[in-house]
Amino acid sequence: MQIQMNGISKTFDTLNVLSDFSISFSQEGIFCLFGASGCGKTTLLNILSGILTGDEGELCVFEEHSCFEKSFCFEKRNSFPSVSKKCLPKTRIHEKNFSQNEYNKLRKDWRISYIFQEERLLSWATVEENIAFVLKHLPKQEQARRVEQYLDLVELTAFRKKFPHELSGGMRQRTVIARAFAYEGDIFLMDEPFKGVHPELKQKLMDYILKYRQEKKGLFLFVTHNPEEVLYMADYVYMVEGPPLKIKRFFAIDVPKPERSTHTMKRYRHYLTTETKE
Repeated sequence: MQIQMNGISKTFDTLNVLSDFSISFSQEGIFCLFGASGCGKTTLLNILSGILTGDEGELCVFEEHSCFEKSFCFEKRNSFPSVSKKCLPKTRIHEKNFSQNEYNKLRKDWRISYIFQEERLLSWATVEENIAFVLKHLPKQEQARRVEQYLDLVELTAFRKKFPHELSGGMRQRTVIARAFAYEGDIFLMDEPFKGVHPELKQKLMDYILKYRQEKKGLFLFVTHNPEEVLYMADYVYMVEGPPLKIKRFFAIDVPKPERSTHTMKRYRHYLTTETKE
């Protein structure tokens, strides 16, 4: 799978967050958006996930082993995107304007796991019910298995019956992480995923993400302003600034993850720490 975002613009009142912004991601590795808070990274993820629509631009998704492309076109004169489906490279098969509901249904062709920066938990549901909420499409036995698996991963088994208001901020964030993993999306979006998570568990979760990505081969994109997370997990890095969001530098990390150390990652650390201060 490959995603190409072309000429995306998004304005909130008078704040121009995205302006003719283009970027691409694929499942060849783990992609990272690295930049300061407030520059537009979360807005980009929300457009990619379908939570927001752009004011202008195009979002194209190319499926692996398929000649088909799904393309979402955002236009200012219409609050909903037009959607085209075409056989590459040139022959157009189908095109129409969709309502918001039809647009969201088409989005469901992609299973998106999203670790939000804010918690977004159901206040009336327990920890285990929050995780199970995204698993209703599965048989009950599989729902129960996944809930158990991911409660154990984030070390919340003993708190499964607790409600969000009974948990610390870090524990609520771990519930969000468990829910996203349990859904097992084809596209995995992570927005500052380790906020409030203690260092030992953070290391465990980063290792699990690397293992999960090797097994599932999905498209992984995470947002952070922490250089250590980039150096440990990322394969491709977009250094960004804004608003409006713009790419300052793009680089691939060509050091295999088992060989990453202070010495082997010196050049990439320089990019992340020196250029961020400029």
